[in-house]
Order: sequence, then C-alpha cells, then structure tokens
Amino acid sequence: MHHGIITTDADGRPQRPPGGEFIDRYVFPGGELANLPRLLTEIARCGLEATAVEDLRPHFARTLTLWGDRLEANRAGVTAAGGAERYRIWWVYLAGMAHAFERRRLSVVQIVACKPTAAGPAPASMDARASISAEHGLACVERLTAMRECRRQEIGSAAPAEPE
Repeated sequence: MHHGIITTDADGRPQRPPGGEFIDRYVFPGGELANLPRLLTEIARCGLEATAVEDLRPHFARTLTLWGDRLEANRAGVTAAGGAERYRIWWVYLAGMAHAFERRRLSVVQIVACKPTAAGPAPASMDARASISAEHGLACVERLTAMRECRRQEIGSAAPAEPE
C-alpha cells in the first residue's frame, strides 16, 4: 500500500512541494512530489498491479486545518517542548498546505497494489480484500519488498562510483 501526497501536475514532472525554499529549508529538505500517473507507472515497472486507488484530497484540507487548530490550541506546550521557531514553522506549513489542497495543487492518494498470482490477477478492488488468501497477502508483501529493493538499486546505480 502506498499512501502519500502527490502533485496534480498533468505533465508528470517531479515537483518540489508548494512553499519552495521555506518547505525545502525547514520542513522537508530535498522533498519531491510525483503525480499519480508516475506512481502507477513505477508500481507497474516493479511487476505489481494497482488494485485500488483512492483520492483523499477532498478531506485533507480540512484535516490540515484541524491539525493547525490543535497546534494553536496547544501553543504553550508545543513552544515549551520544541521552541517558538519550530511552532511557527509548523503553523505556517499546516496553513500553507491546507491552502494548496483547497486549491487542488496537491492531493493525497492511497494505492493498493499486489503481485498477480498463478491463480490469476490481483483482486479488482478493496472490496475483494476479504477474499485474498494468506498466500496472496504474503505474495503482496514479498513483492513490495522487491519493489523497495528495485528502487534502492536504481538509486544506487545513479550514485557516483566509490573510489577504489
């Protein structure tokens, strides 16, 4: 299962989160967001089938607003624990991200993907999860592990060679 924030950019270019230098410096240094087609392509490249995709964007702006409200309501405790600067960083971040979700610049998706088995393709939807056998569930876990390794190897092959 993949659950993450994506860009709504139709061109598929990886993008930095909205907020530019502020986000890059204080919240997610080096962060990059993909779009949904890119995620689905990468899932397929690793031999998995996406069996369910759910867009959670309509709910997430409200979620971020509520988190910001809770942060503000607990300002004294948060400031005591992490400092005034950290409080301000997260207050601005939550407000800015809520705005980005409201304006449809970002979305949150949940993707369920599994490896097809000898018995046939992966289940067609989340409703089919009750019929997934333990064997099929294990195959999904094994394939997700292989997918992570596939990604690690890609990153490793792009890294500069170690000096001898």
